[in-house]
Amino acid sequence: MPTKPWHQIREERSKLTPAQRAEVDVEVRADVARMRLPELRRARQLSQVTLADLLDMSQGDVSKLERRTDTYVRTLRRYIEAAGGSLHIIAKFPDADPIEIEGFGEIESGESAEAGKTVTRRKAASKARPQARRKVRKGAA
Repeated sequence: MPTKPWHQIREERSKLTPAQRAEVDVEVRADVARMRLPELRRARQLSQVTLADLLDMSQGDVSKLERRTDTYVRTLRRYIEAAGGSLHIIAKFPDADPIEIEGFGEIESGESAEAGKTVTRRKAASKARPQARRKVRKGAA
């Protein structure tokens, strides 16, 4: 899409009726309200490194998360909360008012201590795996 100089945009806008201007303003506000994760992070003036520290993950993992088209709700919630916000999931239907979906917040807060230990064990095991692989490769060679 070619860009236009501001004077041309202002001139075109001045030719619109007040109703048309209001419609354009609504569309612009809606576009500004929609952001991808990297845009949101930059708007909050956060770097990937800062967010990675808050999330206890590497900068590379934050980069991967921002490029994903599919992620767990829990992961997205942690990202949004680290950026200072809160996540709400809204379902919209053409024949009804928007509905906020509940229950996702209870997943994390309702986790048992044992579930937390499982995650810790998984992290420890995943960190140990590369070393174990290296030992096998050295022994096999």
